[in-house]
Parts: sequence; C-alpha cells; structure tokens
Amino acid sequence: MKVIGDRLLIMPHPVANQTATGLLLNTANEKPRMGSVLSVGENVNAAKAGDNVLFHKLAGTRVDLEGIEYLVIRQEEILLIL
Repeated sequence: MKVIGDRLLIMPHPVANQTATGLLLNTANEKPRMGSVLSVGENVNAAKAGDNVLFHKLAGTRVDLEGIEYLVIRQEEILLIL
C-alpha cells in the first residue's frame, strides 16, 4: 500500500482489557490510541515507518483489508512519537 500526502498508515495496538495484577477493565467501547507506523506519505517529516505513535482516539479513518484493521491518519493527528 502506498500512502499519499501528509498521511500515515498505522497498525493500531490492541486495547488491554486486563491490568498486570489481573483486574478486568471495561474496554468494550475503547478505541486504540497507540500504534506502529507502517508507511508514510511523501509530505510526512515528523515520523517514519517503524515508529510507535500516540494519537487522539477519534483520529483518522479505519480501513479493514483482508480482515486486518488499519488506521490512516494525518501527520497533525499524532500527539507523541514514542
């Protein structure tokens, strides 16, 4: 897949539904907020493929390809590069 402009293709990290101590969390409606950058458009200069990023929970457009969910976001929707 080729991303264009100022967009990034993200593989969202799954939302944890349990703490390290075993406490179950109510995450039924939580959307992923972190992910790994798979590809970047030609106008992206803040992040690169392989970076882990934090983004707003309502950021981007979700895309389902062959049963795998990806997220396409604009560079400006990145809050942090981890």
